[in-house]
Amino acid sequence: MNAEVTETAIEMKNVIENLAQEILLKFDPSEKSLSLLHAEHSPAEFLNTLIDQELYDDAVTFLAHALPVREAIWWSYLCSKEHFDQENALYQQGALATENWVKNPTEENRRDAENWAEAGKYNTVTSWTAAAVFWSGGSIAPEGQPVMEPPLHLYAHAISGAIVMSANHNMPAVTEVTQRYQRYLKLGIDIANGENS
Repeated sequence: MNAEVTETAIEMKNVIENLAQEILLKFDPSEKSLSLLHAEHSPAEFLNTLIDQELYDDAVTFLAHALPVREAIWWSYLCSKEHFDQENALYQQGALATENWVKNPTEENRRDAENWAEAGKYNTVTSWTAAAVFWSGGSIAPEGQPVMEPPLHLYAHAISGAIVMSANHNMPAVTEVTQRYQRYLKLGIDIANGENS
């Protein structure tokens, strides 16, 4: 495994699937990542392979779809916190809405996250993370309208997009992007292992 990412084993206690291919059915993986898949790969083994090959975008997308909803959203929130000092109140309010929902996943907090996702115009890490909260379950139709369920796994697409956006925040040098991916994947692996969640 890439030692820059983690020095501990990937146990993925918080992941219910036994095989990586079960998770890959939730999204359209890249051809490169599919070429590395073996039928018997566990989620941990496949994630390890992606990281070893430095396919960080693919590793983020895979982990976003592997983690349970709350844990995936918490992961994105933790990644976004790295940029708080550089961002305005709107960014921080989007993050606060996410944190509130993670700690207390009520319908009121889910709808509040929707408001901050829209306020951020889906142009920031925290607006995408707040959108993931809104798309995590429950109706996405306006209040009082007939129930409309979000597309399956839409929240995980938002999470992976948010984390990729966070890695590229303010267009850093390539080495810094790599270092960010490694930090973020370490955070995600800790959560998958049942820590920091």
